[in-house]
Amino acid sequence: MKINLSAADNPLGMPALQPSYEQTEGRYPVLIRRLAQVDLSKAKRLAFDVASVHDATLVVSLEMKGVAGKPGRYNTTIYPPAFEEVLHVNLSLADFEGPGKLDPAQLKTLSIADVTAAQGGATQSNTIWIGKVEALPAQ
Repeated sequence: MKINLSAADNPLGMPALQPSYEQTEGRYPVLIRRLAQVDLSKAKRLAFDVASVHDATLVVSLEMKGVAGKPGRYNTTIYPPAFEEVLHVNLSLADFEGPGKLDPAQLKTLSIADVTAAQGGATQSNTIWIGKVEALPAQ
């Protein structure tokens, strides 16, 4: 995976993270962001913009700090369309699936993995853009 910081001259029209990678069955490009130093105790939603050159199936995962040595991982899936069309993502933390209840104050990492080829999609090169990620209170 090649990762660049893109200025505002991208499909989102704002500075963005720009990973380029291969969508290949059996290999999952993953972006990981540590959250341990961020106070997310009041967070209820996760919002960001994303655009993709090709159709993509992206798994958004939140991992909590371990409880009794077992970390909790919570997932949801988003589907950015092709042709660099902007998808405005606004996810409720309550909609993430995982073991038990997700506690935003205990979040350790945010990760985004492209599972397109594993889900039967084409094997090809892809580029996505991810705009400012925000943890928001209830709407």
